Amino acid sequence: MVRHWLYVILILWGGALVAQDDSVRSGEHETFTRLVLPIPVDAEWTLRRRPDRYVFSIVNGQQQFDIAQVFDRIPRTRIADLQTMQDGAALAIVISCTNCYADAFLWRPDRVVIDVVDGIAPADSEFEVAPDAPRPRPSEDAPTPVALPLLAGSISPPAVPLAPKETPSVDITATERALLESLARASSQGVIEIAPQPQTRSVPTSEPEMDEVGVTEPVVTPDSNVDAVPTDGQPGISMRTSFDQAFPHITTTPLSDQGETCLGAEVFDLTAWSATGVFNLDIGAQRTALTEEFDRVPPNAPEDLARSYIYYGFGREALQALALDGIRSKSREVLAEMAVVVDGGTVPNGLLSAQLGCDGSGALWAALAVESLADKPVGIDRNSVLLAHRSLPEGLRGHLGTTLAARFLDIDDADSAAMILQASEQAITGNDADTTLVAADIAQRDGDDDAAIARLRDATGASGRVTPKGLMELIDLTIEQNQGFDQATLELIAALRFELRNSDIAVDLGVAHARALGHSGMILPALAVIDEISPDVDRETQVALQSDLTMRAVSTMSDAAFLAFAFEDMIPDVDAQTENAAAARLLALGFPDRAAQLLLADASRDAMRERRYLRASAYIALEKPEDALQEIAGMTDPRASRLRADALIARGDLGGALAAHQGAAQEDEPDTDLAWRAGAWARLSDDSDPLLRDVSRRMLGETEPPVPDSPLAQREQLLLNSGETRALVQDLLDRFPIEQGDLAQPMN
Repeated sequence: MVRHWLYVILILWGGALVAQDDSVRSGEHETFTRLVLPIPVDAEWTLRRRPDRYVFSIVNGQQQFDIAQVFDRIPRTRIADLQTMQDGAALAIVISCTNCYADAFLWRPDRVVIDVVDGIAPADSEFEVAPDAPRPRPSEDAPTPVALPLLAGSISPPAVPLAPKETPSVDITATERALLESLARASSQGVIEIAPQPQTRSVPTSEPEMDEVGVTEPVVTPDSNVDAVPTDGQPGISMRTSFDQAFPHITTTPLSDQGETCLGAEVFDLTAWSATGVFNLDIGAQRTALTEEFDRVPPNAPEDLARSYIYYGFGREALQALALDGIRSKSREVLAEMAVVVDGGTVPNGLLSAQLGCDGSGALWAALAVESLADKPVGIDRNSVLLAHRSLPEGLRGHLGTTLAARFLDIDDADSAAMILQASEQAITGNDADTTLVAADIAQRDGDDDAAIARLRDATGASGRVTPKGLMELIDLTIEQNQGFDQATLELIAALRFELRNSDIAVDLGVAHARALGHSGMILPALAVIDEISPDVDRETQVALQSDLTMRAVSTMSDAAFLAFAFEDMIPDVDAQTENAAAARLLALGFPDRAAQLLLADASRDAMRERRYLRASAYIALEKPEDALQEIAGMTDPRASRLRADALIARGDLGGALAAHQGAAQEDEPDTDLAWRAGAWARLSDDSDPLLRDVSRRMLGETEPPVPDSPLAQREQLLLNSGETRALVQDLLDRFPIEQGDLAQPMN
């Protein structure tokens, strides 16, 4: 109670005894994270590096650091946590990045800026090596600081004793109490381990820092616990993570092609993560280990449980195990990323992805951690990945094989993908729907489309393991190879469409369903499917689908079915080429009026040129020769010339028609019929047809025999000519019979 009243009195008193109360501001940048700390005006401060943190201290003063909103503005990618220490005289900045350092400067008399920067600290950085005295505020008349050793007796005393400088008495009782409470709490959580029964001697320090209170010198004997003996320069306290415990012999590691540190093979030695190879036995033993100490989570137990879960392919459960005690470390970060990968996720910028340029098992986990290998600047050790995959536990080898094979397909390495898939399919976990899709992709890349189709069809059969993506791939391949769909496949597509009608893939399935129906000759059902999905399909896609289906109708439907399709307004919104094709078939079937309706709209380029020909043909059939001539005006190619000749014939201008036709006729396209109708006897006098040639020559008088001198001979010649003429006329009547309607009507 007395303590509480003392706090109230100090708060109300104010003045110089009360530290300034202000917020710690934060900001995130591309290459660094910034903190702006409040300090008393013109106060002296220090920033020291510790194994996993930096400690910012105010010399001979206090500051209430308000850190409540710091992580509202920055992620924990560089700074994991902030912890106030020594009743406001210090702030611990816990670092979560492995390749970063801190820099600091005085921004204003009452503000210090601390940046946690990506990269390696400069060699001359004053914040990396703990100084022996506080960093004073720059001043011309400041006294030269005297450096004292960390441990008494570690250096020889000076020849001339230094005159001790009077310093104000500092009561460190509260600091010691807070420090001991903090150490006890950290020890109970397994973060640190305090060496047992140390022999200590207190060393005065110029500043009550966390690791300089109660400095110890442990006594090492043959029976001592080696793990309890500090080896990293922290007197009396051994700080380590479960990563260090699991792999105590790791000293140096090679670098990847990108300069990243390669994790040792021990980190990924999954064969050591299972004691029995039986799921319930391993997990049961690890969960039992969690309850051995009733008041806390035993050190390393969460990591051991997480490793067991990863071994058997349970990523989410591994993440839950790692979160049991709230401890963070590099080893746990690696395990957490492996857990994400096991559950099919990716960690593009994590520790695993940094192993991409390494050899050994790290390359395998790196390939799985990234979203794709196609855009990576460094290559991957193919042989290391293949060997590491084969060394995985059988269940995990099958579980991860499909994803790993897909990664190699990203870089067009179908051979490696095939070897990975062959190894993974042998496991019971290695043959699922995604495996079928990857296997089909490999077959396609090898040029064996039939094998790809067979693999996908097998998945749609009794096994029923095909995914929507696999089914759509089957439809594309089947249409591309011009093969047919069985009824079961069409029914499966319809069932999947209904099942996934509210999903993001519903429209894509609808498009695939329509294409499959159209390819199977079910044009109207296919158009009905397109009509269903039309609200969610852009117009360009809809027109393309409807054009494809209508073109199939033009080329495959019977005459009766096509006429029903065309006259019942079933032709939807299609492109110009499809309209032209439908109109051409209608003209061939003798329905120029319906064809003309399809040709009303204008088109562009080649489609418009074809449309002018078709319009002219329709106008000629509709007995509108003038419109036909206007439609092809200016066109001089053979097709236009023939149409022009037909229009002139329809107008009755046989001579003009013959002239137009002669401009269009080829050597193998004689205009005999038109020349006969136009009376072009000179044109027909050399015709290959003997009848037409003889008639033309007789009309030109070329075959008239000379007239005899005697009357009797003249009469005989006339009789002979008359007989020849009658025979010629009879041949003409046999060649060109006169229909009853063609007989001239008698004139009144």
